[in-house]
Amino acid sequence: IVSRVDPCVRCKCSRGSLSCEKKACPVLSCPPAKQVSLPDTCCKSCQGSRELIPPPGGRCFLNGHLYTTGVERTLDPCTTCACHQGYITCQRATCPVLNCSHEYQILQENECCPTCSAAGQLESACHMHGMLHKDGEEWKRDQCTSCTCSNGAVSCHTLPCEYFNKPCPPGYRRVESEYECCPRCEVAPGVCVVFGDPHYRTFDGLLFNFQGACKYTLAETCRNKNGFKLSVNNDGRRSNTFSWTKSLTLKMPRAKVKLCQKLRTKINGRIVKAPYEMPGILNMTQEGQAIAITTPKGIRVLWDGISYVEVEVPVEMRNRMCGLCGNFNNDVADDLTTKGGSLVDTPYQMALSWSTGRVRQCSRKMNNDLNVTNSRRTQRLTCPVSADQAFSKCGLLNSTVFQACHSIVSIDKFYESCVLDMCECRSTRRCECDTLQAYARQCQRLGVPILEWRKHSKCGGLECPHGAEYMECAPPCRATCRNPTPNPRCYTQRCRAGCYCPPPTVLHRGACIPVEKCRKSKKKMKKSL
Repeated sequence: IVSRVDPCVRCKCSRGSLSCEKKACPVLSCPPAKQVSLPDTCCKSCQGSRELIPPPGGRCFLNGHLYTTGVERTLDPCTTCACHQGYITCQRATCPVLNCSHEYQILQENECCPTCSAAGQLESACHMHGMLHKDGEEWKRDQCTSCTCSNGAVSCHTLPCEYFNKPCPPGYRRVESEYECCPRCEVAPGVCVVFGDPHYRTFDGLLFNFQGACKYTLAETCRNKNGFKLSVNNDGRRSNTFSWTKSLTLKMPRAKVKLCQKLRTKINGRIVKAPYEMPGILNMTQEGQAIAITTPKGIRVLWDGISYVEVEVPVEMRNRMCGLCGNFNNDVADDLTTKGGSLVDTPYQMALSWSTGRVRQCSRKMNNDLNVTNSRRTQRLTCPVSADQAFSKCGLLNSTVFQACHSIVSIDKFYESCVLDMCECRSTRRCECDTLQAYARQCQRLGVPILEWRKHSKCGGLECPHGAEYMECAPPCRATCRNPTPNPRCYTQRCRAGCYCPPPTVLHRGACIPVEKCRKSKKKMKKSL
């Protein structure tokens, strides 16, 4: 640490003690009138230049005077020099660091080093990080720590932070700011997740399985014509007991979006590819191997083109949501509410009430009879894969890889969902990956990033192609050819898990390319047109 009082003083803090040393400046050969002090430097230097002329007869040249061999000269009270066969050697005393402020330092005539006056010796000053603080002075070391100088001793107090080493409670998210001492918890947006064969995790955290093979209302704003409606179309043609998410349909004022397999996307009946924007209505981007639809009102739908869905709604929509994703009121107890407003006992009864469209749109006939439902669930326990294989693949949830999150998010329902997925798994698929990804992303949302799960599971997740890097906490503003320098203020927004092009590359057509290649790609597009 360089002292702000004296740039020649450097201090070091080691094991709670501060040690300081002062640099000794070299003796200059130029006259005092030519010696200058440069900004932010410790020692003076000579100004200007001249031709070097060796003095004759082994004499020495110093400060405009010639000295014969053997002559000693005192330049100042701190410096003594001697001439020997054309070479000058000087000795200069280094003054100790004083424990008093400048106004109490005095320099006696013909003395080398200043000393503290009687008043300065009585002054109980404190040294800290190269700074001198008077007795009784208070200062802030950082946003969280305040210090006081008392009789030469420094005492510091750090404010306690409730959520410094623990996550926020359910329904809240952690927010950190460079202008605030402690991280705080604020109400989090609602996130509903669909994964696997399929499994649903509501806005309020209820995780249930439902294998309906029709079209259902996944999430919508209740009794609001100017809101949005997201429907999910489940298919069960390959199985009598399982289904899978085939497509999604998002309806909102002036836009209808259909998200299909392999990321095929239609907006208002027209096939489009990311990136695509309807100003003031929606924005479509590609995040790794997924498509994200966002709206100005804070609605976000993430679709991986296979079976994984995330629906995010802002805090303002609390108590205003309907559908399979629940009502978003921070109460998991009433998530099994039917379309008619009745609270039922099973997810199957609740989910059937949210079916929409015509019966012929169902790929398998559904039955409202609860007994039929129960008989189906017993059939699902007979798995074509070995139990050892299912338990081995899904057992990663209970390993040290996810251990940091076990106390925050229970693995029980996720583990059950993973084993059920393995029952209908074809040899060419990694059916455990959807559940592992859903659990890891839920942990991330609660402030517990699981960084190594892909490495241990060999699952790709929403992996990033073509030079992009997957980050559990990626900046929300992505540099693109159209906007290579995003607004710096955007980086104050909360981060998202996703793909990020490492500088100096930018995102262009799903790949990371150098900025200088953006113009070349635009020229190729014009030629092709």
